[in-house]
Amino acid sequence: MSSSLRQGITLPWRSQLYFIAMITKHLLANGEIRYLQQRTLTKQKNLHTLSFYICPG
Repeated sequence: MSSSLRQGITLPWRSQLYFIAMITKHLLANGEIRYLQQRTLTKQKNLHTLSFYICPG
């Protein structure tokens, strides 16, 4: 097998892996942001409920 042929095989495979990694990273980042937003919302709700119990009205 010549080196140029081997390069022709490894390059698309590498770029494909890189592409998949980028998509996964992007999806993970979006998921994390959504998760964090949800957590913050829940925290705020909990705080609101707590303050309501402490001083109703």
